[in-house]
Amino acid sequence: MGVDPRFVDHVVVTSSTTRIDTDRLVCAAVQMRGAAEGARAVGLRLHGAGSAALEGSAMAPLETAWAHGALTGAETAAVELAGELDGLADALGFAALVYLAAEGGAASFEKAWRLLRPGSAAGWDAGWGTLHTRERIRDAFPSPLRPYVPEGLLDVLAAPFLPATVGGVRAGLWHLDSFREGRMSDGADMMRVQLDIEALSALVADHTMEIPAGRGVLADGDAAAWWGARNAKTAQAASIAAGWMSGIGRWRHGATGGVRVSMAVPADTLDPRTGRPVGYRRSSTVRASDQPMPKAALTLMPGSLGVFSAVSVGGSHAAWARAPMRPSYDAPAGAPRSPTAVGTPAAPSELLERISGLGTSQEHGQFEILEHRTPDPDGGVRRSWSVVIRGTQGGGFGQSNPQDMLTNLQGVAGESSDQQRAILEAMGRAGISPDEPVELTGHSQGAIMAAQLAADPLVASRFDVVSVLTAGGPTAGSAPTGDARLLALENTRDAVPALDGAANRDPAGSATVYFDGGLVDNPRADLTAIGPHDLGVYSEAMSWLESGRGGDATAEVADWITARRQAMGFTEETRTTSILVETRRVGRP
Repeated sequence: MGVDPRFVDHVVVTSSTTRIDTDRLVCAAVQMRGAAEGARAVGLRLHGAGSAALEGSAMAPLETAWAHGALTGAETAAVELAGELDGLADALGFAALVYLAAEGGAASFEKAWRLLRPGSAAGWDAGWGTLHTRERIRDAFPSPLRPYVPEGLLDVLAAPFLPATVGGVRAGLWHLDSFREGRMSDGADMMRVQLDIEALSALVADHTMEIPAGRGVLADGDAAAWWGARNAKTAQAASIAAGWMSGIGRWRHGATGGVRVSMAVPADTLDPRTGRPVGYRRSSTVRASDQPMPKAALTLMPGSLGVFSAVSVGGSHAAWARAPMRPSYDAPAGAPRSPTAVGTPAAPSELLERISGLGTSQEHGQFEILEHRTPDPDGGVRRSWSVVIRGTQGGGFGQSNPQDMLTNLQGVAGESSDQQRAILEAMGRAGISPDEPVELTGHSQGAIMAAQLAADPLVASRFDVVSVLTAGGPTAGSAPTGDARLLALENTRDAVPALDGAANRDPAGSATVYFDGGLVDNPRADLTAIGPHDLGVYSEAMSWLESGRGGDATAEVADWITARRQAMGFTEETRTTSILVETRRVGRP
């Protein structure tokens, strides 16, 4: 695999210091494109002049040859200049679309997108009869009045267009069809999905009489912290969907009593010199699913034809009120392979590549804990840890493998899940001390888990999380606490990172890298719906970022890489042991 030379022009890094005038950026991109067209026109005229000069070669052959050579050289220079200007226009246009999507205005995004990418994916729009009907109606009012237009009035005016039902189905079918047919190929796929998810989530959350309040769901006051985003409704909408799907899962798979965590844990025998355990023993423990389900919620949206009302009430009725469980208990021993010595992932791309080595199964989940031992100058040993989490392994809800769609919804909602509980249980049983550095990394659902754990104050009180690396995950609902620094990778052709409906918050020390994965060689490119989300795309992009070829444009990434290595204490003498953890939901005892 590798990257196209144009990749550098399609990488945008955002952080807490990002400040952009998107209107000026769009204008600059359009002007640059016009300058490129002008250079091409000059090249064509020079070509014509050169051809005309050859007609006089019989009368003045030497002078004609000299003139033709000069004109040909000028023509070549003009064509090369046009190409460079096109590249600059592409880079400016890509950045403008990233920032406009982050600001959350679908109408402004569509206008700029059609201006910068004429003819691209023409079937998508943010106009009347779409999920964005309310925004379009608000924009129809004079600018001074728009902030004061009542939401109720917008609902009444939008109701005949059925934005929630017709607009939602229309958007969903268009996105699915486009991915399946491979038509979403202009590098702005993630941005369009993000805007549609934001609008749909707002329709659901704004018309729900009682929002389920799971642990970690953002309060209204937290919305302003989202970088550039106007609303933060996806967590509430995901919570409603999680309640519904949990009920479906209980009906299909039975009530879940907890999640079994099987792994090798430190042995009971201690080394008298160091006081640390000697070797490992196999262990299985069940961590109970002891979180109460959300209360019932009623969603009534004008023009929804009652569809969302049925989902909300039916789901809450099927899934609410779970009896408390005892905290955790031992289960019959059994674990994956014994701890194994592996290479130390000193580079972040090497850490991502470890995700692809984890096993896949519909029956049980798997993640990895890496124990790093680095000799101290005084003869001691410093330990640090990496928790490596892979993505979704099952399309069901509440199945035996906790890496399923229910966990996805709970993670986006900011609620705890069986997968989250399993990871915390394994971290504790691995013997991680509160003063030992820990890094979290994950792809897709694993990215949600990594970001969610890093944002949890309770996790921060138990573990010293110093670094987080996420790839292809909807992580906007989580911002790391304490000194943890997060680097999020998002391919703008991948729809999965857009399912949070907002841009990442990027607190101090953290950053998000947006890149066009279409310029990364991908052996799975034939799988149009899966290829952009493939872990290999993200690993290759991370390798490119590590190379430093992005220069000043990726300086924040270089700072993150340096901070990670220092916090983890890696040296040439660091030795690493891999501990595999298997997870499986179990019924009530």
